[in-house]
Amino acid sequence: ATVDQLMKQMVCSTAAKKALVDGQSSPSIAPLLMTKAERDTYMCDCCLAPCAKCQGGLDKGDDILSAAGADIMTSKMKDLTDLSAGAKLFSPTGANGGTFSAT
Repeated sequence: ATVDQLMKQMVCSTAAKKALVDGQSSPSIAPLLMTKAERDTYMCDCCLAPCAKCQGGLDKGDDILSAAGADIMTSKMKDLTDLSAGAKLFSPTGANGGTFSAT
């Protein structure tokens, strides 16, 4: 669940949407998703646009472009990848907020 939320936080972020859907006008950079169907699928999968599978926005946490979002993502990834911090995964006060349980 934690990795899923981190993935959604990154893939559905403002920065990712800009690269995948919006592109950039100056300098002229086309969106990476080339067709309208691909862009519509992305927008639906991230619940960034109304569609049948979404009943609201995804719980992604802060956007990674914000300082808070970047700090939270860094802390969560550190808990997941730092072998000496394994016990933090089960701590309700850790960066992953008790997402994991010992039972």
